[in-house]
Amino acid sequence: MKRLVLSLVLLGVVLLVCYYGVSFVTSTYKEITNQLDLGTEYAKNENFKAAQEHIKKAEKLYTSREQFMAAFVNHGILDEIGQTISGVAPLANKDSLPEFFSLMSEAKTALAHLRNDHIFLIGNLF
Repeated sequence: MKRLVLSLVLLGVVLLVCYYGVSFVTSTYKEITNQLDLGTEYAKNENFKAAQEHIKKAEKLYTSREQFMAAFVNHGILDEIGQTISGVAPLANKDSLPEFFSLMSEAKTALAHLRNDHIFLIGNLF
């Protein structure tokens, strides 16, 4: 009986840690995507200074959470996303708008892929 209780307690702890990991990745995705969306809107309106500020906020947020997400996510994917996000801000100017929007789209797609891979779905389990 003691083993059963201990097993159930350990299972509960593992489930809580998994749930926390998924919600952490999801909340990080939402916050970073929000900043990137604001940066995109400012760039569309040719307010490049504000666009760069929001993109740099997204980059700082990502950098601050990257180490913790590494416990739940493949490190290679995290490095790729970090490099993509850090490359967006310098392109927020009138001369490189096509490259800016292309790299911004790539960053958002990579973040969405990261989030979707860590949602509890039957397809993600097998």
